[in-house]
Formats: sequence, C-alpha cells, structure tokens
Amino acid sequence: MNDIIPAMRRFPGVQAVHALWPQSHEDSPPAIHCQVIVEFASPEERDRMLSSAERLALRQKIIAAKQLFDGTLSHIEYDVA
Repeated sequence: MNDIIPAMRRFPGVQAVHALWPQSHEDSPPAIHCQVIVEFASPEERDRMLSSAERLALRQKIIAAKQLFDGTLSHIEYDVA
C-alpha cells in the first residue's frame, strides 16, 4: 500500500485519497482490513478516473495487494451530504 495510495493521488480527477486502518472496533462490525476513501469534485471526475489509463496500469498492484489478506475487495460509491 505504500506506493498504491500516492499513485492513486495522481490519478486524473482525484482531489484526495485517504487510507483508513481500523484501530479498534465497537460491537460486531464486518472485518475490514483497510478502507480507501477517494474524493472527487463531481461524478464526472470520478468517471474520468475510473476510465483512466493510470488506474488500469495500477490495477495489477491492487490485485497483488489483495492477495495479502483473506477478504473482499469492493467499490462503494457514496453520496456526501
């Protein structure tokens, strides 16, 4: 992850990237190893990043990083209020 997050920050359309590592848990949440939050100015900028050559080039590192843990890699898109 040391080189993945800085690379994601350079993707077109990206305003900010944050990697969140759980430090403690309350109740019984799902097992989350890391959550990566990517911020965009607009849905169009998000779509620009999703279709970028830079993202495609980094994809193999993402797949390799996933092999380091037993879990699921998924994308969740949120509306922000």
